Order: sequence, then structure tokens, then C-alpha cells
Amino acid sequence: SEESSEKEAQSGLPSKFDGPSLRAWREKKKVSLDAIAHSTKICKSHLQAIEENVISRLPARVYLKGFLKQYALCLDLNPNMVAADYMRRIHKN
Repeated sequence: SEESSEKEAQSGLPSKFDGPSLRAWREKKKVSLDAIAHSTKICKSHLQAIEENVISRLPARVYLKGFLKQYALCLDLNPNMVAADYMRRIHKN
């Protein structure tokens, strides 16, 4: 909704959830990929593939969706919004 987009813009949250904007948000929050890998038990190479939008290195969709939600939770982002937006963006290609 427009209202939630406005709230996000005011709070400085990313307006889109692709790899580069997720990485920028993670860096802004000063959270390392190692810390996310440790707390989510997701291997670092998958996290890097997510942040770099390297579709060929991403896991199967069902796993990717779960990984995105875990990643989002580590960064205080809405897990369903992150997963849905990311999946929509990469599957356009």
C-alpha cells in the first residue's frame, strides 16, 4: 500500500528488496555476513549469491524463500515483504 511505502521511506528502510539494496541495508545496520550465516545457519555462499543477485548460485525457490525470510529477520525487515519482492524481481529475468 502507499501508506506502508511512505512509512518505509520515512524510516530509511529500503524501498525495494533486491540483492544490492539488502546488502546496503545490512551494511547500514553494521551486521556482517558471517553473523547472519552464524545465526541463520545459511551458508555464506548462498547469502553472497542473494546479495549479488547471482541467480545461477541461488538455491531452489522453496529454500530461497526461507533464506530470504531468515535474512530479513536478522536485519529487522518484514520477512514476507522481502521474500515476495526479491522473488518477484529475480524471476522477471
